[in-house]
Amino acid sequence: MAKAFQIHPTRITMWKQQLTSQVAGFFKQGPECDGGTDEEFRQAYEKIGRLYVEWEWLKNNWAHFTEQNRQLIDEHDLMVSIQQQCDWVGLSRSAYYYTPAGESQENFHLMRLKVCAHSYRFRWEERN
Repeated sequence: MAKAFQIHPTRITMWKQQLTSQVAGFFKQGPECDGGTDEEFRQAYEKIGRLYVEWEWLKNNWAHFTEQNRQLIDEHDLMVSIQQQCDWVGLSRSAYYYTPAGESQENFHLMRLKVCAHSYRFRWEERN
């Protein structure tokens, strides 16, 4: 073990001795290990519930990570808000709701005219 972790064998022996001498204290019930209050238990169970919901959501959506993050959000999930889902996939909520505005036909026409004018000018300058 010392060789695998590049630690001197004496150090490992010291740690082992400390552990064996203090192992009984880890399981002792005392003032610092009173088992917790009802509020602490409630908070712990609440956190476990949140983590369970997150885990289930990730488990159900993990296979879709090849698609865009936006498609991972489930709008119909009543247990997890869209904001929370966006946080999980690293997407801002505004990016989730964003829909790109397309170009108008007039804009396409103007861009085409500009390209034609530029290429005509380029050809004219080449000849002269």
